Amino acid sequence: MSYVDYGAVWSRRLEMAGQSGGQGPHALVSREMQKDALLKALPHYLLFCFCELKRHACATEWEPLAGLKPAQLHVIQKHHWLPDQAFSLTHDQLQLVLHDELRELALPEQAYQPVQADLDRLDIQGIQLKRQPLTTI
Repeated sequence: MSYVDYGAVWSRRLEMAGQSGGQGPHALVSREMQKDALLKALPHYLLFCFCELKRHACATEWEPLAGLKPAQLHVIQKHHWLPDQAFSLTHDQLQLVLHDELRELALPEQAYQPVQADLDRLDIQGIQLKRQPLTTI
């Protein structure tokens, strides 16, 4: 599995969510606008993390499970959808279908930290991210 810079991925998701809310990439934004951007970015980020974890667990030399394929494979296996049905889902539809999985997703520490830091900084209550237990060597 290749290295993923989760902090950079999270920053890009936040920036994209802020821009979709009518903010420029370098705009000075209010705390409320920052919270809105975080809440828009979080499901996209969780789906990205879900795909990375599933890819790490299931990818093979002959099927590296690029992009959203890990989420689509999960929908096929767990929900018994046909491949054409799973592959036709949009990003937003995949988030909805996988809502429970994303809500319960245990993030690796490097994926958990940047989001939790922003939740703390913005004093957002009610979002309880789960993280994988730290492993000791």
